[in-house]
Amino acid sequence: MTGKIKIGVIGQGHLGKIHSKLIKESGLFEHIGFYDPNDENAAFAENNLNLKRFENAEELISSADCLDIVCPTLYHFDYAEKSIKRSKHVFIEKPIARSYSEAQAIADVVSSSKRKLMVGMNNRFRPDMMLLKSIIENGEIGNVFYAKSGWIKKLAKDNPWITQSEKSGGGVFLDLGLTVLDTLLWTFNFPPIRRLNAVTYNHTTNNNGQTATTTTTTDHCTTATTTADPPCCQTTTAASVATGKDATAATTTTAE
Repeated sequence: MTGKIKIGVIGQGHLGKIHSKLIKESGLFEHIGFYDPNDENAAFAENNLNLKRFENAEELISSADCLDIVCPTLYHFDYAEKSIKRSKHVFIEKPIARSYSEAQAIADVVSSSKRKLMVGMNNRFRPDMMLLKSIIENGEIGNVFYAKSGWIKKLAKDNPWITQSEKSGGGVFLDLGLTVLDTLLWTFNFPPIRRLNAVTYNHTTNNNGQTATTTTTTDHCTTATTTADPPCCQTTTAASVATGKDATAATTTTAE
């Protein structure tokens, strides 16, 4: 018995390995092991991180005080619900779920329990962002009326599920844009949102043909167009959020 909080990690993909490594290095917790059905991921965690592999998620959930959910978004709701109902605390890698309804369902389960749940919006803990937030709050740069942020990232080939909407719940905005938007709104202490405009462009190229879809959403109205033979594979999302009385926050994110 160590007296430390027992943490189990669900998922040992790219981020799961990072989570497990940092949990062990912190020395603050007892990392009891992980669950991942992928044998390659599991072998790495066992051999390189010296972690115990649990044969199923239920056994891991039963043995832990807290679950760190770092698996594909498709499974976030199921594991979070099971963990909370078993009176476990939960940390979920962003995004919390594939849809608003799933996220709300998780929130409802948490609110009816005495357990804690946190979503991994790690940019809030970056030293540069915490410094920027304090500078703005102290009025050192005056009244900020416009802010813009962005993220450009090459599409990772080792996570194909991210581009499958039924598994990820969305495209680049849900995966990356959500973090950018959260960081921006958090920096300004979440001012009231008055208006939201969003434009999404997506196309996929494969050996059997090419398609392109452009979806535009403005003030709750959506239009979509489809064309053929796009020049390359790319997903782009741009969103602008009008907030507060005199401030506008804008975010743009692209993955290719």
